[in-house]
Amino acid sequence: MTFPLGGHETTANGLVWAAYLLGQHPEAQARIAAEAREVSAGEAPSFDYLPRLTYTEKVMREALRLYPPAWYLTRRADEDVDVGGYRIPKGTTVVMNLWGLHRDPRFYPDPNAFRLERWTPEFVKGLPQLTYMPFGVGPRRCIGASFANGDAHRAGGNRPTVLPGVCTGSNGDSAGGHYPAPARRREGCPARPQ
Repeated sequence: MTFPLGGHETTANGLVWAAYLLGQHPEAQARIAAEAREVSAGEAPSFDYLPRLTYTEKVMREALRLYPPAWYLTRRADEDVDVGGYRIPKGTTVVMNLWGLHRDPRFYPDPNAFRLERWTPEFVKGLPQLTYMPFGVGPRRCIGASFANGDAHRAGGNRPTVLPGVCTGSNGDSAGGHYPAPARRREGCPARPQ
């Protein structure tokens, strides 16, 4: 059940947050649409296009940094260990706050801002190990991380790429330029756009 449930739910969460952020930044949405048109040249996208969707990759990295689908991780200490002056006894469950880690100003200047320009090759190479891990790390890293990276870019088959596809129509034309405004809560339980 790990693959069908975990992989799709976290991918969907990442895509929803990416769509939300694109709705707040129409210039980024327009640039993704332009990238999709340029890379696909009117053809149905394939996994071969993924390495060329560099701007889309920056959007996904920043969305996963700001809103990691799994915002915390837990691990159990296999032995007694000292971390930052604190003693963690063997068997203790340790909670790692990915939300806070991904918003730490020591690693991410202007940490609460959606800044795609931060994701240069130099920035990525200079990030200290374990400061960006939306899928976890090590032997317990999310088993669907590779799937999520590909799935977030492309839905599969001959369908358009997911993020670029919501920014362009199936024929590559603009789909209106902007996402609708976020849903606002009305009286009662359901949230519906007004």
